[in-house]
Amino acid sequence: EVYHAQFGALTRDLDGDLGRPYTLNIANRLFAQDGYPLEADFLAVNEADYGAPLESLDFAGDPEGARGYINGWVADQTADMIDELLKPGVISSSTCLVLTNAIYFKASWANQFDPADTTAGTFHAPAGDVSAQMMSASVEADYAELDDLTVLSLPYEGEDLSFIALLPHDEQGLAALQASLSPETLSAWTDSAWRTEVMVQLPTFELRSSVALKDTLQGLGMIDAFDGLIADFSGIADTGLFISDVAHEAVVIVDEEGTEAAAATAVVDVGTAMPAVFTGDHPFLFIIQDNLTGSILFMGQLNDPTA
Repeated sequence: EVYHAQFGALTRDLDGDLGRPYTLNIANRLFAQDGYPLEADFLAVNEADYGAPLESLDFAGDPEGARGYINGWVADQTADMIDELLKPGVISSSTCLVLTNAIYFKASWANQFDPADTTAGTFHAPAGDVSAQMMSASVEADYAELDDLTVLSLPYEGEDLSFIALLPHDEQGLAALQASLSPETLSAWTDSAWRTEVMVQLPTFELRSSVALKDTLQGLGMIDAFDGLIADFSGIADTGLFISDVAHEAVVIVDEEGTEAAAATAVVDVGTAMPAVFTGDHPFLFIIQDNLTGSILFMGQLNDPTA
């Protein structure tokens, strides 16, 4: 009960319309077969703590119509950035329940990049060098030069949220950086950064990732939930419920103005007169984070800005 209440409070805080200079929309919804017997406690927790009311659909009689309706709901919540979360075949006449989560984010940089300063540059992608549009600006940002990586935290307008880039010094060092990533290491890296003037070069990019997570979750040890003979979701419905598919899609766009993103289901100050330099010309990790709570809203890796 404590977990649900606290997570719900965090979601409402992030999602609240408090006159912020960015858009962050977090939406949850339960779609169930009309008349399907769901437990009252399950429905109450989802609506009270997750803002996920129940909506009835006719999966049995019109699975394609139900799929189109859910995809339309996701599109509405993500400003049409994700218009087909559920692919053909995911919904069938035997589908009983679909739990859907969508998040949409759009913000401008606190210090925007001038498009006139964006020029073609070389990005050292794993498969070979590519020509990428590199935006450049001298900005006030949090910066740290550490042993194995450079940390850059670019604030969005209002400075409630930041775009954090973790750039390994080794052009082939992304895998090692990922292996060392944890809540503790991320906190240590960002805590070491100091506000200073930074000459920033970053590629503009648009990433889209669509993943069927069933195999991934099973590989992590989530086995029983997908087995209709042994799955136990009696807290949701006492009807032999089990999971058939888990779909996730995310889109992140970074350009001179700022960042637009959507997902459905993440030192030592130089101390000289010259600004520090951050050149994102090879693969790096990025995180969009709420600065007050430390909550990670999006997390990804840029391997090739032209792919």
